[in-house]
Amino acid sequence: MNGKRKAYSTHLEVDTAEKIKIYAKEDFRSFSGMVRWILKQYIAEREKEN
Repeated sequence: MNGKRKAYSTHLEVDTAEKIKIYAKEDFRSFSGMVRWILKQYIAEREKEN
């Protein structure tokens, strides 16, 4: 993946966002950094399946 980024707006359930904030703080990440990491992990797992 290249380093280019594009901003996206999304809606999350409040409890999901709060959990992400907690996990991000535990991992010394920003909220958006944690979301990017979660999505990259999901994509990597999906790509392993195919």
